[in-house]
Amino acid sequence: MVSKTKTRLLSENKTPQKKIADQQAPDLKPNKKRDASNKRIKKKNEAQFQVFFEYALDAYFLSDMKGNFIDGNQAAEIITGYKRDELIGSNFLENGLLSSDQIPKVAELLQRSRAGSSSGPDKFTLTRKDNKKVSVEIRTHLIQIQGEQTILGVIRDNSEIVKIENAQRKEQERAQRYLDIAEVIMLELDRKGEISLINQKGCQILGYEEEELIGKNWFDTCIPEKQRNSVKQVFKAILSGEDESAKYIENQIVTKSGKERIIKWHNIVVRDDDGQIIGTLSSGEDVMERKRAKEQVRYISFQDDLTDTYNERFFKEQMLRLGKGRSHPISILVAKVNNLKAINDQRGLQVGDVALQSVAKIIKNCFRPDDIVARIEYEKFAILLLGSSNTVAKKASDRIYTGIKNHNNSKDCIVQLSISIGWATAKRSKPLDKIFDMANEKINGV
Repeated sequence: MVSKTKTRLLSENKTPQKKIADQQAPDLKPNKKRDASNKRIKKKNEAQFQVFFEYALDAYFLSDMKGNFIDGNQAAEIITGYKRDELIGSNFLENGLLSSDQIPKVAELLQRSRAGSSSGPDKFTLTRKDNKKVSVEIRTHLIQIQGEQTILGVIRDNSEIVKIENAQRKEQERAQRYLDIAEVIMLELDRKGEISLINQKGCQILGYEEEELIGKNWFDTCIPEKQRNSVKQVFKAILSGEDESAKYIENQIVTKSGKERIIKWHNIVVRDDDGQIIGTLSSGEDVMERKRAKEQVRYISFQDDLTDTYNERFFKEQMLRLGKGRSHPISILVAKVNNLKAINDQRGLQVGDVALQSVAKIIKNCFRPDDIVARIEYEKFAILLLGSSNTVAKKASDRIYTGIKNHNNSKDCIVQLSISIGWATAKRSKPLDKIFDMANEKINGV
């Protein structure tokens, strides 16, 4: 069947609202009084529909089943930029309002309309007469006008909504970029403790992909079992909004590979529009490396590199601290390598270093890990023994002498060693520097 011509459509367009109004009037046998009443009803219906159709805020249009424009209201003219007469008779598939990539979707919707189905809201971009783009939503409904199937379409301009959505999306993308470049863990939990947000740094430290964590319980997944209950209690305190001390905490986490790391957290609550607490947002700094670095610095500052014992600085600090404590009696031993100068002169400094390392090893093997062994001068070592009487100190010195003899008798001995040892004991709380001086003065040759 050939499509209707534009002239015919313009002619029919003069009365589409009237046709609909006629449909709404009852079809009864002729009666002058009733006919007059029906005419008034028709006119009223026609006027009401015309006002509704013409002045609706949304754009309304009528088209035939092939997509030919039959009629439209003022809003349709505004949204398209075309006058009504310019649109009547044109086809939506051909009039340029829709870009070519949208035509298949329109054709599909026309097919659905022929099958009697409504459609929408479907999003389209219209090209106005002035070539400006307009984001719209279109709904269609199949109606009957005097026995003819007609499509009633509603076009809603959602350009402002799209702008808002685009702005929100850009804001979200910007926020996500900030989260992803942050050098701290960003973590959001709901009231159940389930993960609703975690950034790239968090995933990197934990060793998970983001999709592996979202929706999982934080405590069951990422907190070591030994700390799980205590960390949950902190979380409850944060949700109460009353415990200020819970804002800054430090706890361990467990990675996907099972390794534990120490994280320093700053926690705040997240509230909904009504001010109700719905979860927490936390930033977490991995302080494991910092702690290791501090321990390394402390180790270096208190350690003698050559003999791997404590140095004189550390030994003096411990004497000052322990002298005021309750670990008495405390014994101090001082051991001197007697023949170190001769070794250096006759065999060189390198062999002298081996001699010092050998003495340090022998002494350390004679004591507990908690006892303090330090190299306090070039050829001297000192030992702090907590809770040790003078008798214990005497036995300790005997162990050292025995160790030296065993070394000298060994087949692997590189250099013969000779040492002198003195000791003294503090029975009650008193400055230990005096006890050290007493031990130092008692040094005797082997």
